[in-house]
Amino acid sequence: MTRIIEIESSGISSINLSSVKLSYQIFGKPLGETPVVLINHALTGNSSVSGEKGWWNDIVGEKKVIDTRNYTVLAFDLNGNQYNPEDTSLNGDQVFDLHQIATLQLKALSLLRINRLYAIVGGSLGGGLAWEIWVQSPNISEHIVSIASHWQSSSWVQASCQIQKEAIQISSSNFDLVRKFSMFLYRNPINFASKFQDDYDAVEAGKKAVSWLNYHGEAISKRMTSSAYLNVLHFLSSINAKRDPKAFELALKSTNTKFCLVGFNSDILFPIADIHKCKDVLTNSGVEVRTHEIDSDFGHDAFLIEHEKLSKVIQPIFNKK
Repeated sequence: MTRIIEIESSGISSINLSSVKLSYQIFGKPLGETPVVLINHALTGNSSVSGEKGWWNDIVGEKKVIDTRNYTVLAFDLNGNQYNPEDTSLNGDQVFDLHQIATLQLKALSLLRINRLYAIVGGSLGGGLAWEIWVQSPNISEHIVSIASHWQSSSWVQASCQIQKEAIQISSSNFDLVRKFSMFLYRNPINFASKFQDDYDAVEAGKKAVSWLNYHGEAISKRMTSSAYLNVLHFLSSINAKRDPKAFELALKSTNTKFCLVGFNSDILFPIADIHKCKDVLTNSGVEVRTHEIDSDFGHDAFLIEHEKLSKVIQPIFNKK
């Protein structure tokens, strides 16, 4: 069941609104009964992480790695993704950046009387949000699990988001084309060659690839609006937990959070090499961190596909309760 929480905006930098509404869902035990796991969704995701329409049912649920018999799972919708437009949407695009979203979620946690999380888990954009929350509140969570993500959007990510935004701003009819373009970032040539069987019949493989891209281009408009897509692209391009270097350094010095950084060897959006750089900075500051590199041909999308491999590497974090 989707719930709504209203947050007073006073004190939040650059938000010229008296209040902001966030939609969220809770899975498993009621708040206060078991440790709370906050799960941040990715670009085109939403707060339905488990259940009938759950996009992460292989990870979250009864007898899954994040077992809803042992944990209370909390998931917010990124404001502007228009998952509940009648209750939460704003007039205008790109109202917030990800830093402000982190601030709003921390205020929401306080209103929900959650002073400490067991874990913050996020893939891709959701992982970037986990970093943003951590910098603002370095001890809000015992664990942070950042999957296929980084503490800042690279020039590659920012540029790819800008191209997509410009195409939609020229005409909303370009929405399907933008989605087709983005699929090249989420997969890779190796995955295409294997999926469409280049070695068997290259011509037929090309036709299958185009058909697959057309499917994704048509499907996106059934899931969200072009306006909502502009909002989440803005979030993705604005990941920057180091925007305030002093705050970042203070978080490194004061945190007792344990980090688990997971990457995929074929990911070109958030490459594993960059994730190892995150580990090095954390390690050099004395922060407890483990990095896992998962072998997969699925590229960035692997965090939504390689459920068995992902479950194995994060299982030790969640089997202690």
